Amino acid sequence: MVHFRCRGALFVAALFALPPIARAGPTDGSIPTSSWAGYDPNREYQAGMQALDDGRYRDAKQNFEHLLLAKPHEAVGLYWLGQTDTHLGDLKGAARSYESALHADPHMVFAARELAITDEKLGQSDKAAAQLVKLQQTAAACGDTCPQAGELAVAVRDVEAALAPGGGAAGQTAQTPSR
Repeated sequence: MVHFRCRGALFVAALFALPPIARAGPTDGSIPTSSWAGYDPNREYQAGMQALDDGRYRDAKQNFEHLLLAKPHEAVGLYWLGQTDTHLGDLKGAARSYESALHADPHMVFAARELAITDEKLGQSDKAAAQLVKLQQTAAACGDTCPQAGELAVAVRDVEAALAPGGGAAGQTAQTPSR
């Protein structure tokens, strides 16, 4: 039984009832959340993109992970986390990020492309081929009429090349989503 006779005891009891991330402040070295005053997920995203452009992949990964704490289902952030993991050589982590991006936005063509190419690199040709079939079906249904027609054509071409003997396009990034 907790006694609340001393002044502030209720506040202290309520404070410790919160999970640790909610108790943390922006200056205690913990990961920021969107509820902190002054935290800007867009600034975090831009910092991640700059770090990625500069080849500072660990910094970029940290920026995108922070962004995803604030916006866990941000498809573009998940895609760029996958790109960062690819650069760091963590293909399994990259595949998880691309899958999560597709779960958040099933129409994200470049996440589907990267997932298929990454699955092929991981030796999961059956998963890569299934992703290729989905891309081909979407491209066929779209034809030249939908806004993603060009992206779909590039994605299909790149995945077909990655699945071909020798995997010519595996690892190449012809286009990426807009920043």
